[in-house]
Amino acid sequence: MEINIYQQCPCHTEKKIKFCCGKSVVTDLSNVLAKHSAGQTSSALGLLERAIEKSGPQDCLVTIQTKLLLESGDVEKARETNEKFVARNPDHMTGHLHRTLIATTEDDPVGAINSLQDLMDSIAGNSLPVSLAAPVRLVGVQMLRQPNFMAARAYLKFSVMLNPDPETSRLIEHAYQETRTVVQKTDILIETPPPGVPWEKKVTNVLRAIKRGQFRKGLRMLQKANVSFPGVHAIERGIATLNIVLHRKEAACEALSAIAGNESFSDWQRVEAQCLKNGLREDEEPLLAVKRCTHEVDDFEKLSEAAASCKQLESMHIAIDHDPFHEGPPPHAGYLILDKEIISEDADGLADLKIEDVPIVRGEVLLYDKQPDRPARLEFVKPQDTTWEESLGIVRKLFANVINSDPVIKEIDSVTQLDHETNFDWRLPVTVPRETVKRLVKEQFRKVLFENLVNLKTSMLDGHTLADAVGKPELGTAVKAFVLFLRQMNGGERFPAGLIDEMIDALSISQLAPVQLEESTTLAGVSPVIHNSIDVKKLSNDDLVALHNYSFRIRNPAVIAKTNPELIDRPETHQVISKRALMTTQAQIEPDSEKGLELLSRLRADAKRDGEPLGHLLVDEFEYRLSRSLTGKKMKDLVRAIEARHIEEPGVESRLTMVLEHFGLLDPAMLAGGPDSINQSPLDSIPASAWQMASTETLPASQTAGAADDEESNLWLPE
Repeated sequence: MEINIYQQCPCHTEKKIKFCCGKSVVTDLSNVLAKHSAGQTSSALGLLERAIEKSGPQDCLVTIQTKLLLESGDVEKARETNEKFVARNPDHMTGHLHRTLIATTEDDPVGAINSLQDLMDSIAGNSLPVSLAAPVRLVGVQMLRQPNFMAARAYLKFSVMLNPDPETSRLIEHAYQETRTVVQKTDILIETPPPGVPWEKKVTNVLRAIKRGQFRKGLRMLQKANVSFPGVHAIERGIATLNIVLHRKEAACEALSAIAGNESFSDWQRVEAQCLKNGLREDEEPLLAVKRCTHEVDDFEKLSEAAASCKQLESMHIAIDHDPFHEGPPPHAGYLILDKEIISEDADGLADLKIEDVPIVRGEVLLYDKQPDRPARLEFVKPQDTTWEESLGIVRKLFANVINSDPVIKEIDSVTQLDHETNFDWRLPVTVPRETVKRLVKEQFRKVLFENLVNLKTSMLDGHTLADAVGKPELGTAVKAFVLFLRQMNGGERFPAGLIDEMIDALSISQLAPVQLEESTTLAGVSPVIHNSIDVKKLSNDDLVALHNYSFRIRNPAVIAKTNPELIDRPETHQVISKRALMTTQAQIEPDSEKGLELLSRLRADAKRDGEPLGHLLVDEFEYRLSRSLTGKKMKDLVRAIEARHIEEPGVESRLTMVLEHFGLLDPAMLAGGPDSINQSPLDSIPASAWQMASTETLPASQTAGAADDEESNLWLPE
């Protein structure tokens, strides 16, 4: 590869090589780049060393040397080389760029962000180099790993602005969709100042800095503005969110505490700040140790027989192909241990079951055969909660005849107490009537809420329980934020309808008023934390559509459950979002499967009346029935109808293939396009067990509970 002396010099001074430091080493540069292009990085570095010895540490040579050292994995030498360049060029963007790359390589988030901000501040002029997209993206990915989702999206979005890239866009969607709570879906929301306010110019300048990726500069400007104009929510919230983006947790929490405690702000402004603060302090939630209890046994065959015949054990029904403790061969078998015997499918009185009759999973049991260096053993794994001693007693009782030693107990992990206390895993026979299951589910969640959560100490309430915090004026905002957190758990779907309101009434907690958007307020200026409390009936069509689409994008199901029926009732919006999409979504939202199927049936009737093809609508029902495990005779009839009359309709076969792949029902040979796939319908690859299963073995453990409506099905998912 030859270098032309009229190319830009590698030292990045924006001068041509003929007029810069590269003029005297053109031949050396050509040789180095030729070796590098051929994949001979070590040889290229050797040539560079000799060129530097001969010509001195020319900037053009040192910058290339730093780049190649980073590529070869020699980070320490790359840092040493780059610092020589920085010493001579303290304000040059290349030194800061390489510092950023070094920090991301070493997984130093603070160093990476500070170096990136130095880099952004060093750029003069109005245009930003497209090449900056890559290091900005690296910082965004590093923030995903922290995880700091707000910061991650800020950097990833800036990277996409510099250089649109599908993979980075997918990372942004991932950062929205995989976050566990709504508050983690919040972005930098510095409101555009209303015209004429005294602080308009200062905040407008901040927005300009942010658009250039100068988050640190924007923060300094806001801090100065806060001195001149104290008590402005837009300024104080901007300070908090920019501290989050700069990965300054303590400073962000301090700023958010100031907002939450400022009585001049609205209730919603204070509660939203408290929610953001709670999101930053998730790692401060009380933890439960996950314990591993090891019992040695003499007779492994006897142990296996005892486990296989025990009615308080349920096989995990998954292939255990490795040792979770990384100590040797995988376990011979794995079981879930229950606090009482499994209820028979033909037991009497299933409709009258009480919550205390339902078997609850207490932990995992793993069986290990004898190994060369250790005897056979039984491992029991469980978080050390209030049922720990009781659960150990169950293990000792069930295996009393084979255990030959006192247990060795080790802590192997931890889980947050809040997560643990809001989850339960039970076992019901599939023959339990649906209404009974619904009643039991609500009773169990009522116990979770009123017995566990109300009396759980949490960092969200500064170490208090909810029962103790209610009535303390200084914790009023924290209580409202905690209740909002409970409402929004699992996208608003954790607790059955009405239970949170029961708790609010029982504890006399004051509720937040519905949000009324003012004319000057846009959805872009409102956090997703608040979206579910917006009065959607008072939104304009444009705002309603915008809120609905945004909630779909970030996976905020509680908001979709409000916007979707409102859109159905506004025919004028159906030109923007099709009625089919709205009705299909409504069916998915509908907790009653029969009502959901009625909605899909109405769609087909409308399409048939208008002479439209039915293929895609039948695939919609096919997907719906799979998602609800309604896999009986009606499902088989539906499959035959699609295959016989609609598979040739445009897009139906490809859409069906996607559905089958999503549910793991597609033959891999078909995806690979092998010879066996020729003239084969996607439906041909579906195993018979997909339509009528003899048991619930393949269902997730938490979903085995009741009976389906479809005639021949043995599957049912709790709603």
